[in-house]
Amino acid sequence: MSDFAPDTEKVVVLPVGVEGDVYTSKDAQESKLTVAGAFQNERMKSDPLILLFFPNASYENRNLVHLLARNHPEFLFIVVGGINHSQLGSHYENVEHFQIEDITDYQALPVIYSAADLGYYAAVGGSNPFYLSSALYCGVPLIISGEHDNSTMKNLGMYIQIAANTAPAETAKIVSKSLTSLLEDQSLLAHYRDLAIRKGRSFTWESAAKTIKNHFIPLRERLLQTESTLTNLPSFFRYHYDPIQGKAIPAAYERPDFMPETVNVAIAKELMQTHSHNQVSVALNHMCKDKEMTERMLTYLTTERKEHE
Repeated sequence: MSDFAPDTEKVVVLPVGVEGDVYTSKDAQESKLTVAGAFQNERMKSDPLILLFFPNASYENRNLVHLLARNHPEFLFIVVGGINHSQLGSHYENVEHFQIEDITDYQALPVIYSAADLGYYAAVGGSNPFYLSSALYCGVPLIISGEHDNSTMKNLGMYIQIAANTAPAETAKIVSKSLTSLLEDQSLLAHYRDLAIRKGRSFTWESAAKTIKNHFIPLRERLLQTESTLTNLPSFFRYHYDPIQGKAIPAAYERPDFMPETVNVAIAKELMQTHSHNQVSVALNHMCKDKEMTERMLTYLTTERKEHE
């Protein structure tokens, strides 16, 4: 952003994550050894490793993990986000979980991507494009499922259309067949890996900054028109950047009323609308530099949100 803002020290990116840049690839064999050591699983050094990306721990998603684990003991699975160990409800020796909870996890994610032989991404409501774009950048061949014909997703990997009312057992059968056939066809697997890299590398932080700048400038001009009536309050604008489409979708420009509460609380309250408790905690730790204060703020916000639900 240094090309677009006169004082970059006043530019803050939330939630925190850029410092642990996941858009970087690692050596595949070295990554397999690292992941095997981290999960204490020797099989990860050589057996097929498949990443599973789900938006949440719904019955359908949990059931799909159960069926894949039971039907394919020869494969190893890592569930990335969406479902944690306690939500799955059963333990399988060939299933591990990886949740992003702090900056260290962001830094570890490219290693997991680079160790994987294949990924399955459920492109349904609530799915996180961050995982999709970063997995592509690191060259993970992907099987992507969706409820509708989707030309964008078809250009990112092997796309399978699964109707919303499909029975869980039938969904598992469709996904299993796709996983097995792709892993058996090394030339096709290499094709999707190359496709992932080409599509993933189209994302750059420079392009993201330029896109954001195009929205920031007119918002800044609007701000200057009202600046004389406001004093000592930070300026904010919100946006949703789609790394797959390569465009930003601006949300409403807001200058929140910070008078009844601190700026940090107001920012945290905004973040909690669309981010997890752990992600907000990471952001607050960076802003407050005080873990005790962070915990007090999160307790306050969590209690307040429950009272309004």
